[in-house]
Amino acid sequence: MSVFLNKAKNYNMHSNINSSSAKLTESSWNKSPTNLGVRKTNRFSKNSSGFFTAEPTKSGGSRSNGETKNEITGVGVVVVEGGLVRILQENRVAMTKEEQSEFGAQPFMLPYKCYDAKGNEIDNETLANAIREQIQEDKRNGKLVFSTTDVQKLLKMEDDEIIKYAQNNAKRFKDYHFPMVVCRERLKIKKNKAGEFERMETPREGLIRLLDEEHRLHFRPTPEFVPTPEFVASLSQFEYQREGSKTKQVIYLVDSKGLIPICRAEQNYFCARSLPLPGLLNNDILETRREVYKTSGDIDNDIKIFEEMCAGRDIKRWGQTELWERCKKEFALEPPKLTRQTHNTNL
Repeated sequence: MSVFLNKAKNYNMHSNINSSSAKLTESSWNKSPTNLGVRKTNRFSKNSSGFFTAEPTKSGGSRSNGETKNEITGVGVVVVEGGLVRILQENRVAMTKEEQSEFGAQPFMLPYKCYDAKGNEIDNETLANAIREQIQEDKRNGKLVFSTTDVQKLLKMEDDEIIKYAQNNAKRFKDYHFPMVVCRERLKIKKNKAGEFERMETPREGLIRLLDEEHRLHFRPTPEFVPTPEFVASLSQFEYQREGSKTKQVIYLVDSKGLIPICRAEQNYFCARSLPLPGLLNNDILETRREVYKTSGDIDNDIKIFEEMCAGRDIKRWGQTELWERCKKEFALEPPKLTRQTHNTNL
């Protein structure tokens, strides 16, 4: 059962927003053009354990061999509201080795009825053709870790068969979408009008984009408002470096009181695979869903349940357990400990 069926409790948990963690200024990070790689669904290869792992590509996201030690290459954020912490569900799913071999790095998934950005239902023929086109593109580009031999069998199927296949995948993996409390993003390359490298995205820009894409939130007062470097530098934050990694991420704590929701498209396509229907089915439009604020203790429990449920599944790129534990310490988000009280009673 999905951890997102649990309801948040409304009891208070104290958090120290003004953490004493080190602040990162706009000028103290590395602007190297070597921060390359991609988000969720780009190039993958199999590692020694048999699971798929991301390879560096041209557009930004997964690690490049050219990165330097202690370089800031990404950002993360924890959003809090009073004594509660925001947790949501990502469109990627945890898979076994066997499922990855059958479905590819991430499966095609469709809801029972699929709607575009304007709320109009998309017909089966259009959806089936888009899936066929994506498979053909994967074949042309040699991305067989996405469109495996089994997935390529869809090319010989009728429209309704393809739709049923993708709908069954959505049902099969509905409980294995990654729960995210610390959302993260790679810093991207900024290009000039000629499409050439100009500079790297700053952590401030990365944080704004991360809140927009993953949380559908923006700093007050309007979606057009751009917070100053000084404001972002004043946020509680720390630099996180995973054991064995050459690079670092800046993890921020943001209070929801300083944020406003962003109205998004009406589409309900929730899948890590983008389809070639421009403006209709982009996995970046609906990267997350089912956001809820919970106590730190409830989130601990959700993460534990998901880990146990995913025994034998590939969750190494999920990365929440260790990072969440660090965030609780850095941002004073530990759940309150219950102590037994004794009273003197005169009988």
